[in-house]
Amino acid sequence: MEFKKRMTNVFKEQVNDLEILVPNFKIASAIIHYDETSPHLHIVGVPVKIGGKNGMSKQVGKTEVFYKRITS
Repeated sequence: MEFKKRMTNVFKEQVNDLEILVPNFKIASAIIHYDETSPHLHIVGVPVKIGGKNGMSKQVGKTEVFYKRITS
């Protein structure tokens, strides 16, 4: 168990990096599981689209947050 707990700082750093790399993905929960063979992290969040043309100014927007647009 002591060896598994060493991963805690790695997981915290991954959550911090995710917040920097994808700022419009708002993390609601980040849970570390130590109860299985390999420790792992579950992240739950919401991709927020800002400045939509129609409807609310902020809304869930998977495509705008997670896909890069290719411009010529």
